[in-house]
Amino acid sequence: MIYIDKNSKEPYYLQIYNNILDDIISGKIVAGTKLMGSRTLSEKLEVSRNTVNSAYAQLEAEGYIESKKGSNFEVLNIPKINKANREDFKEEEIKNKTKIKNNSMVFDLHFSNNLFPKAKWRKYSLEALNNYEEVCNLKNEKGSVFLRNELRKYLYESRGVNCSENQIIITNGLQDSLQLIINLLELNNGTVAVEEPCYHDAYSIFEESSNIEKILIDKEGIKIPEEVISEKIKAIYTTPSHQFPTGIVMSIKRRYELLKWAEKNNSYIIEDDYDSEFTYYTKPIPSLQSIDENNRVIYLGTFSKSISPAIRMGYVILPKYLVEKYKEKTNKYNCSVSLIDQYIVARFIESGDYKRHIRKLCVSFKKNHDLFVKKLSKFNSEIKILKSGAGIWILLEFPKEKSYEEILTSAEKQGVKVYTSKGNWHQENKESKLILIGLAHIKYKDIENCIERLKKAWT
Repeated sequence: MIYIDKNSKEPYYLQIYNNILDDIISGKIVAGTKLMGSRTLSEKLEVSRNTVNSAYAQLEAEGYIESKKGSNFEVLNIPKINKANREDFKEEEIKNKTKIKNNSMVFDLHFSNNLFPKAKWRKYSLEALNNYEEVCNLKNEKGSVFLRNELRKYLYESRGVNCSENQIIITNGLQDSLQLIINLLELNNGTVAVEEPCYHDAYSIFEESSNIEKILIDKEGIKIPEEVISEKIKAIYTTPSHQFPTGIVMSIKRRYELLKWAEKNNSYIIEDDYDSEFTYYTKPIPSLQSIDENNRVIYLGTFSKSISPAIRMGYVILPKYLVEKYKEKTNKYNCSVSLIDQYIVARFIESGDYKRHIRKLCVSFKKNHDLFVKKLSKFNSEIKILKSGAGIWILLEFPKEKSYEEILTSAEKQGVKVYTSKGNWHQENKESKLILIGLAHIKYKDIENCIERLKKAWT
């Protein structure tokens, strides 16, 4: 039985992982046992599905379970471990965790920004509460009409997106958006093409329900190879304006080729436009949806990067002739995003405060970006800066002889946490070791100190 202590400081996914691992090692869960589906377990434990997926992914990576096509994870046959040895291992594990804790991470270079607009959020929250009945009357199965209308105007101006508010559906973020699309396009057991590498959360969601065709990107983005049987691909997932994690921008030639391919094969392009607002030397690249004349692009976005991942709000923009199909298939669906939060974001956009907030973020991130690039380019000739100039991270390439463990551990010993792109590759990348440096969370005044620590770690 899996138990989660919600008062514990240990992350939920780690608690789930440890519960299952202990049961496998002790023999309570035997080889061949099929684990509960992530959706079912998440509902039972009252946690997010991503939390369960993270626990399962760790167990799979360590070789305790295996994903079976068209089925749930299955427990593999593991050699028996002497109980005393297991206890010794756990004791050693605790010691190692204590060492890391005592070392205390000084800089965590993740992607969440530290410029949450508290004052504006507070202002519009009070406004929403003072107009509570009016806000509640904005309820709609696709989300607040007020928010969808403001979003329509903003996206047309900033990204060239052409749509009516009727085509916009407000969701609980990327996971919810992709699940909606999977159900709408009937992708269960169908084939979805994804970029390789591909954003790991998106890959995990498709993997649960669909067959995946991985397509390696090149310097121009994704291209469907001739040997791929295009007719079987119902949809293709891509991040054309700033590919994750490589940072590649899809060329205009490749964009038109992809649109032509989708039209010819009666397929859909799922465009995830996750951080396109953050460009530092050029104007943002127009969206793929903006040049789609045949209604083949399903456009996705969230407010996770621009406002905060804590508000759990995203949106899907459907092609016109999928709107009716959506209505038929989801006639009992009601948008579950807080009406208060929807009102706050709508007012944030309507007032022009959101645009000013984005400009503020761009100024802050560009300063961080430029200083990181300047300093990193000097201290080690073996380390290459692959992509920069946009987004909320910098991609570094290390020699292939270096191991990820060596790169990450040496940085952690100096009090800096960096991130590997390894989890976004779903077939082995033997060419190089790629590390992501987040720009959004660290303060400008701390970058010099951070760089000095990385210099000690990597030179």
